[in-house]
Amino acid sequence: MHSHPRGENAMGTIRSITRRSGLPPGPALPPVAQLLLYAARPEGWLRRCGARYGDTFTLRVATLGTVVFFTDAETTRVIISGDPKIYHASEINMVELMPIVGPYSSFTLDEDAHARSRQLLNPFFGRDRSRASGAVVEEAARREVASWPRGRPFELRSHMQDLTLDVMLRVTFGDDVAPRLAELARAITRMVESGTLVLPLPALRRDLGPRSPWGRFVRARARVDSLVYEMIDRQRAAADAAERTDVLSRLVAATDKQGDGLSREEIRDHIVTVLIAGLETTSTALSWTFHELARNPGVQQRVRAERARGADTYTKAVVKESLRLHPPVLVGPVPMVTEDVTLNGFRIPAGTFVTPGTTLIHHDPGDYPEPDRFLPDRFLEGSPPAHRYLPYGWGPHRCVGANLASIEMERVLGAVLESVTMTPTTPKPEPGVIRYVTCAPKNGARVVIQPASR
Repeated sequence: MHSHPRGENAMGTIRSITRRSGLPPGPALPPVAQLLLYAARPEGWLRRCGARYGDTFTLRVATLGTVVFFTDAETTRVIISGDPKIYHASEINMVELMPIVGPYSSFTLDEDAHARSRQLLNPFFGRDRSRASGAVVEEAARREVASWPRGRPFELRSHMQDLTLDVMLRVTFGDDVAPRLAELARAITRMVESGTLVLPLPALRRDLGPRSPWGRFVRARARVDSLVYEMIDRQRAAADAAERTDVLSRLVAATDKQGDGLSREEIRDHIVTVLIAGLETTSTALSWTFHELARNPGVQQRVRAERARGADTYTKAVVKESLRLHPPVLVGPVPMVTEDVTLNGFRIPAGTFVTPGTTLIHHDPGDYPEPDRFLPDRFLEGSPPAHRYLPYGWGPHRCVGANLASIEMERVLGAVLESVTMTPTTPKPEPGVIRYVTCAPKNGARVVIQPASR
């Protein structure tokens, strides 16, 4: 958000695509070039497109197809409230997410099947249940911060991944399978890291052995599946299954209207969906939050002082502002229209992807004065309209774990800042780059920490 893509000189001279297709204008670069620009400088690329073409523009992205961005308030409202039978949000997830989360995941379902999937998961992530996880979050945060080096640079993102995965595993499986959780954490990390390159590029999905990119991913996924199925089978045989409240236990006990339970494959896909969603988005959001806090010592001090008073109003505002400035998923969801629609005066043919450009909406100076500045106080003055603040997505595909993610971020900030202060390793902010499905700090949010003065 603070930098432009390396291709900005080219961007200044490229031709626009013509309107003969009836679609909004956009850059005429080849689809592969547009994919590379988005991967390398996603925020800068989207914002330069918005600056050149206005609030509606078209990108043609290799592996995905045609994506039309709408950032004006009225069209955003129309898309967000649109009929799920017309706006299919799962289609784009088939490319990157299906190989990890599977066919029964809420990420890869639409309409009635998606609604049934969400009905299963929603009770686990309501606000009351999420608040009850606060003690687990703070305990994990204190363990994590105690291991960080003092007085020398290190990157926070890998530590945020470890912390977030620790929390999600305990919420999902409970605390009594700790040895298996550590092994599962390593397996999930290997699966995500090995999939970062190959999942967006189906042409690379050829198993040429354990050292090939797809081969590494397939073997890492097989290990995750083996461990998850082992835990499912163990839980099905447990004597105390009915008394347990963790996500796995409740999924094992769940039945449909006919009284039938879920298959092992369905439970596996729900479990992996919960873990992957919580791992990638929350760890990236925390990384960006600490990236901004390191550059704003006054904000750190206010969070620390508020925690000492037992309050959290300002801390909540810090989290909201970080998610505005750096939404982990820049443009999701991205539904495909299943029939021709008219949006903002343009006829959009069936099979086209459309999306409110989240990061562009979050930088609209009409909604957010001085949009490039990190100003948590703006959220103490009131909340923006729902269709102008979309860090967790929207509609039926809004993040199921949004409540838990916000509470987790608030608790982690408080627990970390009560014990350390942090400064950036360089004054220049880190640009965002695409890491799997999120936009993360390029250098991992590098900071230096020191003990906080008491």
